[in-house]
Amino acid sequence: MSNKLRILVEQEISSKVQEAECVIQTSVEMNLTDILTSIRAIAGVTIVNLIGSSRKLTEYKAIAYLKIKFVPLGASSDTFIKSLVNHVRGLQGVYSFQIKNVENLASKITRKKKHKEATKNISVTTNTGV
Repeated sequence: MSNKLRILVEQEISSKVQEAECVIQTSVEMNLTDILTSIRAIAGVTIVNLIGSSRKLTEYKAIAYLKIKFVPLGASSDTFIKSLVNHVRGLQGVYSFQIKNVENLASKITRKKKHKEATKNISVTTNTGV
C-alpha cells in the first residue's frame, strides 16, 4: 500500500472513531476484567477503559464507569450503539449497561486543543503585569 493511500485510510478511520461514556452494573461474583475482555471482543470496539475503580453497590452488585472507543462497522452510529448496548447487556454477569454520552473522538480532540489554546492565551494576557 502506498504511503498516501495509507494516510488517507488512517484519516478516514480516525474520523469515524467514537468514544462512549458508560455505566455498567455487574455481579460481584463475576470478574470485571473478564467482562471488559468480552466487551473488547465485540466487533468494532477498539478500546475499553475502566474509569477509576468499581465499587460495590449491594452484596451482589457492583458499579463501574467505562470509556469505550469504537468504530461503527457496517452501520450507522445509532444502530451500532443499540447493538453494542444489547450485546453488553447479554453478557453473563451484567445486570445493567447504559451509555451516558457519545462523542466523535476527532471532534473531542479538536475541542480540547481549542480549549487549551484559549486557556493558554488567557494566562498570557493575565500575567503581563499591566
